[in-house]
Formats: sequence, structure tokens, C-alpha cells
Amino acid sequence: VLCLDLHFSLLILKMPLQANYLLFIRSALWVLPFAVISYLDPSYRNLIAVMLFWLGGLTLSVFGTLGVTRDWNWSSFKLIRFETSWFKDITSKNKLVYAAEIGIAGTMFADRFVLGAISNLNQVGIFVFFWTVANAVQVLSNSAVSQLALPYMLDAYKHGGVISVRSIIHKKSITAITLASTLSLAAFTVIYIFMPMIGR
Repeated sequence: VLCLDLHFSLLILKMPLQANYLLFIRSALWVLPFAVISYLDPSYRNLIAVMLFWLGGLTLSVFGTLGVTRDWNWSSFKLIRFETSWFKDITSKNKLVYAAEIGIAGTMFADRFVLGAISNLNQVGIFVFFWTVANAVQVLSNSAVSQLALPYMLDAYKHGGVISVRSIIHKKSITAITLASTLSLAAFTVIYIFMPMIGR
């Protein structure tokens, strides 16, 4: 939760490069050394080793955060008393948003377990492979368009209201659709050429 809060804070402060740099460290950087080591030494192919490498990624992310925010005036931050009334008010106004976020988080991973229960491991592997490719397209599109647009949408709302925000959303939606379509076509082409090479 704290990592996600920091991620959006950096985006709002127009620091998308730093935000995604930290996201990469804690989410993906540890995977490559783990894959290499576990390939060379099968004894590392267990959940404990995965968790230790994941924890290592989080630790590196903490040090990266300290580096990115070294110029921030942390001494000016003060702990504030938790306002129960404010929390209840915000929660009641954002019930649909919260439900949508829970639904998105659930559907991201529930599908493969459902498929695992009704299909064999080979079919699940094929699904996960193509899901990973589609997810990569989504992440790249989000990083290149949505994340960069977020701070400007906030500025637009402050100065021009909802109409200005709608204008930005319209422009960025066209950009996102174009980019996602291009990346999808490129991914399909690579898969179409690569898969026969490995006998799939």
C-alpha cells in the first residue's frame, strides 16, 4: 500500500521516470537473478527462495526511494491525528471505486485458478503466456500515456474544471488506443514468427 501511495505521489509530482524506476526494482528486477540461479541450482526452486528474492527487491526499492526523495524536506512532515469522520465520509463516497478495485485485483489472478481446476497444466500455461503478453502491452500503454497524463489532468481540473479534463481524456484515449494497437500488432507478429521456432 505504501509503495502504491508513493508511486502515485511521484506521478502527481510529474516524476514518472522515478516512479516506474522504483516499480521496476520491487516488481521485476529480482526475477531475473532468481530465474538464473534457480535454473543453475534446482534447490532454489521453492516458495521460500521466491519470497527471499522478492523481499530483496523490496529492500532495494526502499534504498531507491531514499535516493529519489533525498531532496525532500522530510522534517516538515508531521503525524496527524486520524480523523474517523473523514475516513467514513471518503469511504462512503468511494464505495463503487473500492468495489471496482477489488474486482480488478481479483480478476487479474482468479482466472488461472479457475482454468487450473477445469483444464490441464499445458492449457493453463498457454493462457498465462498470452495473458502475460497482453498485460505487458497494457503496462507499457499505461506507463506511456495514463501515468504521464495524470498530473496534467489534475492541473486541468484546477484551472478549467471538468470540461478541460474531458478534453485531455479524449486526446489521451486516442493516443492510448493507437499505442496499444501498435504494440498488440507487434506482439502478435513476434509470437507468430517465434512460436514455430520452438515447435509450438
